[in-house]
Amino acid sequence: MPKAKTIYDRKINPVVLNLKSKIYDFLIKGFMKETELSVAVRIWQGPLSIEKASTTTGREFTLLNLPFYLVHRIGRELEKIDR
Repeated sequence: MPKAKTIYDRKINPVVLNLKSKIYDFLIKGFMKETELSVAVRIWQGPLSIEKASTTTGREFTLLNLPFYLVHRIGRELEKIDR
C-alpha cells in the first residue's frame, strides 16, 4: 500500500477537484482502494459535508466534500475529522 506523507498533521489525503462524478469515482475510489488512509477530499461546487463512501471492493472511507470557497480551510476540516 502507498505510504502517507506529512501535510497538515501526519499524512496527505487524496484530493480531487470534482467537475464530473465519473472522474471522482475513478480517481478517489481507485486511490482509496490502494491505500491505508481513511479520509479523502473532494473539492466541489456543493456544500460542505462529510459522508461515508466505499470503493468497488467494499472498503469504507470518509469523504470530506469541501466547497471551492473553503479550500483554504482544508487542514482545519481534516483535523476535525481525525478527532
